[in-house]
Amino acid sequence: MIKGDSAGLTSGLNELYLALRGLYPTRVTANYNIGSKTTYRVGGDAAVAFFYENIEELEAVAELTAEFEVPIFVLGAGSNVLIADEGFKGLCLMAQDGSRKIDTFKVDQYIAEVTASGSVMLPAMARTLAASGIAGFQWAVGIPGTIGGSIKTNAGGHGSETSNSLVEVGVFDLSKRQALVKASGDLNLGYRTSNLTDTQVVLWAKHKLGYGEPEELKSEIDAIVKWRRENQPGGQNAGSIFVNPADKSAGMIIEELGLKQYRLGTAEVSYKHGNFIQADKNGRANDVFELICYLRETVMKATGIELKTELKLIGFS
Repeated sequence: MIKGDSAGLTSGLNELYLALRGLYPTRVTANYNIGSKTTYRVGGDAAVAFFYENIEELEAVAELTAEFEVPIFVLGAGSNVLIADEGFKGLCLMAQDGSRKIDTFKVDQYIAEVTASGSVMLPAMARTLAASGIAGFQWAVGIPGTIGGSIKTNAGGHGSETSNSLVEVGVFDLSKRQALVKASGDLNLGYRTSNLTDTQVVLWAKHKLGYGEPEELKSEIDAIVKWRRENQPGGQNAGSIFVNPADKSAGMIIEELGLKQYRLGTAEVSYKHGNFIQADKNGRANDVFELICYLRETVMKATGIELKTELKLIGFS
């Protein structure tokens, strides 16, 4: 990996960059554009970016970040995050692609235990398990995130969610500088929430699933993919922006207020779904953010409902 230019870094971040470069010269860079690594494909740079491979490297990072006291952000697939145009003035951690692994264990004729690395992509997991005749994870095929991200947000769809099959997770806590194993029940998993923090990196997750006929599971996956293509937009977006209120979907509320295709600068509410905001090619993350704020304010004034963002916002004040 080419080292970025460290010009403009604060003294603490520059010291961190130099220390990481001394330990791992090929996998650290300064002023690295992380906005392009999100599904929005807009936004700015991380002051320092490090691509880690294993827990030993996370331990080294934890020691250094404690010494230099810099903010940390862990970026997975970037499918539920918006990076400000001004970027992130801290350390961004990303897993190396080679760290992805899925292991299966047959408990009995009814139950399979599946352990996957935190960086495994959900669609790949869903398709791999279905092809092996392991059922219960088909719902994840249309979610372009990682296992780690699915746990932090208790991702779900199509009548299921992460918490339905999750048994336990392995976490490295950067602030405490230790590895932890947490049972599913200890994570306070709710609707698109968990109690995992920004400094806790999901190393692996174990799910308890069932069995099915591979062809039937593949047909179910194909139907889910077809539905999402017909009902949700492609292009530059991060899926649902707002968490659904208790009694009505956020998309329906926005659509009933006539806000489909409402545009601010380079950002627009999707014509297909009111809870999706599209970014133009070479657009501005700050336009997306301003449109999110506009939708929240408009919905609050019209209905009294306070929409909460499902999207993670990085670098915004």
